[in-house]
Amino acid sequence: MGFARLACLAALLFASRGLARAQTSEADFFRGKTIQMHIGFGPGGNNDQWARLMARFVGKYIPGNPAVVTQNVPGAGGLKALNYLANVAPRDGTVWAVVARGLPLEPLMGGQGAEFDPLKLTYLGSPARDTTVCAVTRETPVREIRDFLEREVIVGSTGSGAETHVIPLLLDNVLGMKFRIVSGYKGSTEILLAMERREVDGICIAFESLERRAAYRDGRFRAAFQATLERDPALGDVPLVFDLNMNPAQRKVLELIFVRDMIGRPFIAPPGLPPARVKTLRDAFAAALADPELVAEAKQQNLTVKPVSGAALADVIEEAYKAPSDVIREAAAALGR
Repeated sequence: MGFARLACLAALLFASRGLARAQTSEADFFRGKTIQMHIGFGPGGNNDQWARLMARFVGKYIPGNPAVVTQNVPGAGGLKALNYLANVAPRDGTVWAVVARGLPLEPLMGGQGAEFDPLKLTYLGSPARDTTVCAVTRETPVREIRDFLEREVIVGSTGSGAETHVIPLLLDNVLGMKFRIVSGYKGSTEILLAMERREVDGICIAFESLERRAAYRDGRFRAAFQATLERDPALGDVPLVFDLNMNPAQRKVLELIFVRDMIGRPFIAPPGLPPARVKTLRDAFAAALADPELVAEAKQQNLTVKPVSGAALADVIEEAYKAPSDVIREAAAALGR
């Protein structure tokens, strides 16, 4: 056997031993521990469903097979949960949070109460990437997207960082849509129930959350338009907000804020985790989403697995923070900040 081949085999053996040691170390750390998964929403919505589904499967893919338990921590789309994660939770991977997709962009937009640095958080991944739609009840007198420029539409909101608040406020201030926002709901499920009671006209929400409602399937609710970067084929001829006439400056502001759809339903761990721990958790997250049993259960719950890796989430957020300063200022102003 030649020297070069011996050297190659030795390198492979060394690498495999290093990997085995790393896996053993991670298993030793997680064995017997419990991961706390904080859900930044009330019970019943899609984020709550995803968190509970992931909690059932992800532990078996983490070395040491820790238990994973969930806890609802509603408030402003998960702001309370994310602040806890960044400032109080142990920085060892035993506490996670799932929050509204727009929260990592809140400091960029001058959001109040954001006590975290999004560029230092540990992004584990997202189980799905969804399309934001603005939906109304059947009785709401808007038939075309242009009608939102002429008629007042009352929408419910869960807090300043959530889609339910950001999207109508943005479209009101940038394009002149006549949304009136009613805040204070604990979750999107409460807003959807309020729509059924005719307390509000509508909601801006992930389409996956809307389509699972019986009121949508039987025609009492309808998607009025898509508030996202690209048209979703699943929505057929539902118009895209970019179908409206707008100038280049307006388009750039909308594009920056609509980046949140690329973030999906982010699962996040605290900053400062060791690189090996980050890799362990990201790999486990991805493996759980590839589990055929999880995929089958997701389908039964009307959830669609469209995974986004933790590294991809981190890249999307980092790129957003590189946006031109004038666009960032205009976007923040559009959100009243």
